[in-house]
Amino acid sequence: MASRQGPTLRQRKLGADLKRLREAAGIGQKEAAAELDAQQSKMSKIETGRLRLRRLELQALLDLYGVKDERVRTDLITLLRESGQRQYFPEYNLGVNLREIVELEAECTRIEAFSAMHLTGLLQIPEYAHAMIYGFDPWRTQEDVQHYVDLRMARQKIFKQERPPQVVCVLDEGAIRRPVGGPAVMRKQLSHLLELTNESYLTIQVVPFEQAVYAGLHGAFRTIINDDATTLDVVEVSTRAKALYMQDADDVEVYRKLFDEIRASALSSRQTADLIRRVMKDFEGADGSR
Repeated sequence: MASRQGPTLRQRKLGADLKRLREAAGIGQKEAAAELDAQQSKMSKIETGRLRLRRLELQALLDLYGVKDERVRTDLITLLRESGQRQYFPEYNLGVNLREIVELEAECTRIEAFSAMHLTGLLQIPEYAHAMIYGFDPWRTQEDVQHYVDLRMARQKIFKQERPPQVVCVLDEGAIRRPVGGPAVMRKQLSHLLELTNESYLTIQVVPFEQAVYAGLHGAFRTIINDDATTLDVVEVSTRAKALYMQDADDVEVYRKLFDEIRASALSSRQTADLIRRVMKDFEGADGSR
């Protein structure tokens, strides 16, 4: 039976790989379904990740598709075994959208993120996160807001893993100048950014206002990348309603090239740190704190 929570990333990865192998073998969905003594609709659900296979069914399909490479077979069996896992932060009430984001962050090896209007969540301090979450949805109760602030901070624990992902964040200058939470919060937030610039796993660069028109004006996105064959590479584009995910290899490549173009417009890490210090001084005078 398909998961009521929707397919996990591994289910979608397994389905996409099986579709690719079937098409490479020149076999139609109807023929593949017949191998499982099933209707064609079952194969459609399998290949879109909406229906989990049994191990014997997977092996039968791999035999039908002529897959003899033991490494490929092992990778796909691993995907099947782990495809139902959804254990990240069970103490939090995660909707489908957040489940996807948390799962992606926890399993990736590299994140390339661009943000123009505000700091990406992995860089935020609690006070900044509180102002952002409440500002987006002022109808939320304080308890609800704090719940999501705590979750955002918990997600930053990926940096404490034995092998944290390599993260490259490119920001528009507007993201570090927008006074989210007020001058005092921004001074603290920017001080946190400066501390993060010393971490080996994190690179922060800013595109200055002098770059009037550049590739980042298309909008914010993240590309979440994995080195192993059992996890997806995914582009995440957030909207007001939900996050959209693109896992097609061509889409991922387009956004990786776009990120490289944006990064080429950014200041170096050292120049970025100097700019952050200057902006901090601007906030020092904004509330008479000098």
